[in-house]
Amino acid sequence: MPWPRQVAVAGGAVRVARGDVTWLGTDSPRLLAEVDRLQPQLPALSIDCATAAPAYPQLGDEEGYRLDVDAKGAVRLVAPTEWGVLRGLATLVQLGRPGAQDIELPVAVIEDAPRFPWRGLMVDVARHFMPIDTLHRTLEAMAFVKLNVLHLHLTDDQGFRFPSSAYPKLPEIGGRGEFYRIPELEGLVARAAGLGIRVIPEIDVPGHVTSWLTAYPEFASRDTPLQPSERFGVHEAALDPANEFLYPALETLFREVAAIFPDAFLHIGGDEVEGSWWRDSLPIRRFMNKQAIPDNAGLHAHFNQRLSKQLRWLRRRVIAWDEVIDSSLSDRVVIQSWRGARSRDRALQQGFDCVFSAGYYLDLFYPADIHYGFDPEATSEALDATERALIEDPRLTHVRKGLQWSRRFAEKTRNGAPPRGRDPGRVLGGEACIWTELVTDELLDQRIWSRLPAIAERLWSAADVTDCDDMYRRLETVAGRLSDVSGVDLASFQRKALARLGIDPVWTPLLDVLEPVKWYARLLGEAALAARVDGHELAEGRPYTTTTPLDRLVDVLPPENLRGRAINRQLDSGELRSGEFRSGTMDSWAELARTWQDLPAGELAPAELGPLAERLRALGVLLEKLSGGSVPEDARATLEAASGTHAELYIVVLPTLQRLVDALNA
Repeated sequence: MPWPRQVAVAGGAVRVARGDVTWLGTDSPRLLAEVDRLQPQLPALSIDCATAAPAYPQLGDEEGYRLDVDAKGAVRLVAPTEWGVLRGLATLVQLGRPGAQDIELPVAVIEDAPRFPWRGLMVDVARHFMPIDTLHRTLEAMAFVKLNVLHLHLTDDQGFRFPSSAYPKLPEIGGRGEFYRIPELEGLVARAAGLGIRVIPEIDVPGHVTSWLTAYPEFASRDTPLQPSERFGVHEAALDPANEFLYPALETLFREVAAIFPDAFLHIGGDEVEGSWWRDSLPIRRFMNKQAIPDNAGLHAHFNQRLSKQLRWLRRRVIAWDEVIDSSLSDRVVIQSWRGARSRDRALQQGFDCVFSAGYYLDLFYPADIHYGFDPEATSEALDATERALIEDPRLTHVRKGLQWSRRFAEKTRNGAPPRGRDPGRVLGGEACIWTELVTDELLDQRIWSRLPAIAERLWSAADVTDCDDMYRRLETVAGRLSDVSGVDLASFQRKALARLGIDPVWTPLLDVLEPVKWYARLLGEAALAARVDGHELAEGRPYTTTTPLDRLVDVLPPENLRGRAINRQLDSGELRSGEFRSGTMDSWAELARTWQDLPAGELAPAELGPLAERLRALGVLLEKLSGGSVPEDARATLEAASGTHAELYIVVLPTLQRLVDALNA
């Protein structure tokens, strides 16, 4: 995983002894180091690399390879570049099943290359700081699934993590002392290059700058004392585009950033500029009149134009969130699409290359198949249908109103006419995003790696690789093997986290069918969610801040419970026609029903589990009756009583049980 472009399986398997690598071409220090790291997972093989690569990977590098395992146990990896060798080694490790002395491999020939050149992961290190070791671990896991861009969201209202020497108060005050040191970032970039991964920094401007303006209020568009924010959501703070002293400061800061990060791209954010500080500023209104700038959108475009020119002097291309789209911007700017399919189409129509993220927000707790269903190059109609299908997805019923609001929000994005003489843009690929309002260092692996391999496949594999059942089969295997090649160990995390919460294995049948609520239900809370659906935002009153402990059951359970998915398939399988089921199906229901009914009484449950335990016991009684072929009169009442959420968790088998009741009633 990702599934290769071409696979020819001869049948059977061969056991190959561990041994040395025979080098038939380039044996660069980078390749030698990677082979040494993966040695316990590798058989004896030959590697034929045609050419050495430059020090750092770039957009559009050749990453193809050929891997040949013959029936005699000869293993050969051939690639035109070092980058292709790295991708081929990842495939070889995934194929192998290590034994005590050898590796079992299928007899096969694989010819492979990526569909998209940009396959990334954005990690927000501003809301919750992520130590450098965590990022190194993330890089190693990324390489395992052939992702090649790590995008670091280094600054936001809650923290400034870049170590500016010219403006030292930015990290010291704006970052509350939690920031990276220059050698740490240089080491991260070097390690990423060793794995064929580009590192792209993001300094978010002109909004999301509360932390910046806490340290240097002279760059604000309002004279208001600030502190680094602990709350989440859109903030009013914004830089002052009319302040001529701002632009030399930006150039100095971004020159420091460019000195550490050699990639050709630099992310300037540009999202969610609230605008009230600009509207309320008399000097800014005078500036806009003088420059014939009609509105805040025009002022934002003016700021982006100036900053883009500065970064071009630094030999950097701008990438920014889709709010920056404006026909006045250079077509060298790359747009990161996050506000639905329309934002992608708007960027492409106006001649901007695009990185697609709209379907890949890992912080929404969605199941992997939802992310898997978003193709960066799908037609507008297909993407629109995928987005609309979320509203009717029974797994998302508890956030349906929020999803309907999201559709309205995306439809408000402006459509502009493409500039004359500008060709349509290209889809460069995609990036998964993990915003960390509800993620600490300890929780990061669980939130990312339970689903990210599915997105990695969507960005590497052919568009017609869409079998979700096969994807889940391979996802479970690949996620379980991450510990072989990185420090990511999801099973160990789960065991330790539940033990720390004092949750005994007797509660496993209940844990198997629980998942965290989806979309922004946790982050917003009930009051803010209701306000958003009604058309306005509540800045205060959200249940979480940067200081809220993230140590409850909802924090440590996986975003998608693969055991719960398996139980749903067990319940939902075997139907021959409406109301008639294959022999043995109802027996399996009865066995499952007994497991649920055997849960200890709810009052004996750990905190937050009691009401959920009582709901599942009642569902067990219902399922036992269904297994006998009858639907009790109180079936719908039982389902209704078990619906809804508790402790920001919900029971994932409810939609399936509802379908069974409907089928048996037919």
